[in-house]
Amino acid sequence: MSRKKKEKKEKTPVYQVTLADIENYRRQGYEQGRKDSIEKATEFSMAVPIMVLRDEFGFGQQRIIKFAAAFKELYESIDEKYLDLQDILKTIKEETGVEIVSRK
Repeated sequence: MSRKKKEKKEKTPVYQVTLADIENYRRQGYEQGRKDSIEKATEFSMAVPIMVLRDEFGFGQQRIIKFAAAFKELYESIDEKYLDLQDILKTIKEETGVEIVSRK
């Protein structure tokens, strides 16, 4: 006669957290997700102009590097709320006469 061993069920650990802990975890995740999204959006929005600068205007490595640095700096200024898109659009129109409109 064979004896069957009883299989032990693994207990799932239980943790106590407060509502404030949950809110803090959510906020941290949100902030990290926000930063990751901004970084990825910046990469994508930078790639197209760089291709145009290279293909249509013959930009080489040095000018592309300078462009990318200025591009990131401008985005950081927006992120830090030193200026916003409306400021940029207004400046472009005032200084060049070019009005950038949305395709809504």
